[in-house]
Order: sequence, then structure tokens, then C-alpha cells
Amino acid sequence: MKFINLATINAAGTSEKSLYGAISTDMFFGQLSNLEIRIDKNSVAQYFTVSIPVIESLNFDTKKAILVEECLKNALGNMAKIAETMPINAIEDLLVVTSAFEEQVLAKEQWQSMVKASVSSLMPNFSEKISFQYSKPDNDNQEYTLSPYFNEQALIRPTLMLCVDVLTSYNHIKQLNQLVKIQHLDGPQGIMPAEGASCSLLLPEAFPLTKLEAAMNISTVKSDDGATRLSLSAQLSSLGFTYNSTIIHVGTLSQSWTKYWYAQTNDFYQQAVKGNQGQMLLDQTRTLGYLGVANLPTAFACAKAYLTSPMKENECVWVVEHSNSLAENAKPLSKVYKVKAMV
Repeated sequence: MKFINLATINAAGTSEKSLYGAISTDMFFGQLSNLEIRIDKNSVAQYFTVSIPVIESLNFDTKKAILVEECLKNALGNMAKIAETMPINAIEDLLVVTSAFEEQVLAKEQWQSMVKASVSSLMPNFSEKISFQYSKPDNDNQEYTLSPYFNEQALIRPTLMLCVDVLTSYNHIKQLNQLVKIQHLDGPQGIMPAEGASCSLLLPEAFPLTKLEAAMNISTVKSDDGATRLSLSAQLSSLGFTYNSTIIHVGTLSQSWTKYWYAQTNDFYQQAVKGNQGQMLLDQTRTLGYLGVANLPTAFACAKAYLTSPMKENECVWVVEHSNSLAENAKPLSKVYKVKAMV
């Protein structure tokens, strides 16, 4: 699959440079809430979120409307550059993705009308190409936190993808708290619910494309049972992983995931020790918070920033998306992506 980042919006800003700077220096954007969530039957605690400063005081609907409009505006500039290489009318779909909590199911019509109005105003050529999909938090489906959209087998035509999520409202945080570990004051590792957006262009592997500096090639393990059913080490081995790599973790932070990562990569480490090789391990979720459906495309934008950085030459960057539920003895799920520049 070919991937082109058109726009990202998160606590670090709106550029790949700001994204690179925030992740590489392990910046902390978390804010301690005055509200509390339940930790167990007998205790509550304040929790952390990652808001975007310029919109943090606004209500949920207004935040999402602003993120949609600003993300589309930012994407337009990059689409103009792409138009010099490929015809924009070759893009057949505009897929809009967001999370849908229980109370939001009733507000779908309002959400879709707002998005359609923004697209009609800013990208009128895509007005008839819009479709909507929703990520629904589910106690019985651990994979809901893993993105199903960046899959070569599922992608059959050029698609513009707009991902928007606002997970910082108290009602949503209470629901997330039943599914994943939320980072609370003086507590163990967990996610900080965040807000952000991304706009990306996805192209099938066979799509003809001349040299385009912005394009990246993304490889995953193809499996009839689904790559997330394969162990992490099996996915890494299949894609040619070596320990001296740049790796970006993105997903639901937890201590069990950290233990699983090191257990699954121990053999690679033993091989690397002999060659005195180093590894750069980055964690997007710890810096930007948990961005919901915008998690993975933001990680790909971050990978692009590292691939083009003059600070270190990278042949490829590894993005590892992971999920871990609160269910007892639940095994962490993961999906590995190998990201390479096309130029």
C-alpha cells in the first residue's frame, strides 16, 4: 500500500517537523483533570488527558467541526502538489472515520451533515464520494482499538481518508475506563485520552505513481487469519526486522504490553548484542495521548518525518500498533507495519 500524509492535527501542532520534535524529545502534553474516574470498587483518582490548547475550552461538537474543517484546509495545499503528479479525479472515495460511543449513535445524522457541508465548501469534487465508518468501543472485541483501514487486501482503489476523534469529554473517558487502562494520578502506565485529526491518501500497491517525495510504501504481513492473530515476533521476522531499527509504538499503553514487547523481541536483541547495534524506540501514545482512529495515520506521518530527517539515516521505520484490554489474562494484540520512503 502507498500512503501520503496530507495533514495532521494534534497537541504537537500541524506539521511533520513539530511531530518529529515532540516524539523525539519525549515531550509530555498531559493535563491533570479536576474530575475523577473509578480505579476499583473502593477508590477514585484524577486522570490525565491531552487536549489541543486552542480548542480545549470548546464543547465536543464544536471541537469536531473545527478539526474537520482545519484538517481539510491543511490537506488542500498538499493535494495541489500531488495534482502535479497524478490527477486528483483518480481518487475515487473519501472515507470519514470517527469513534461512535453509545450516545453518539443518535447524533450520526448531525455529524454527517456537518462533514458533508465542510467537504462541499472546501473540496466540492468529493461531495458525491463521501462514505462514513465508525469505530465502536466494545468490551467483547479487543481489536476495535486496532485500525482495520490500512490493509492492502481491503484497499482496492485510491481513497482519501479523514480520521477525527475527540476522546477528552468526561462521558467518553468513563466509557473508555471500562475498556482500557486510563493514566491516573500516581497510577501505573495507561493511556491519556486525546483529540486530533489526520487526512491521508491511500493508494493500492499496483497504482501507477511516478516519483513523489511525499509517498511512502507500507508493508504488513498478509494472513488468512488476520495479522493480529500472529505473534509479534512472527510478524517482525516475516518483514525482515532487525534490532538496530527505529520503532514507533502506538496503541493502548499498559505494563502488560511493555512486558510482551520485550519478551517477543528478546531474540532480536540477543542477535544485536553481538554486533553492538542500537535501537531507537519511540512511543507516540505516551507523548500525544491516545488519538483513537487518528492514532495510526498520525504514526505513519511520524514515520515519514523520521525517514526524511537529516539527523539519522533510516532505510525504514517500523510502526507497531497494539491493543490490550482490561480482561483478565487477555493477550496483547499487535499489528506491525514496515514503512519505507518511495523516493
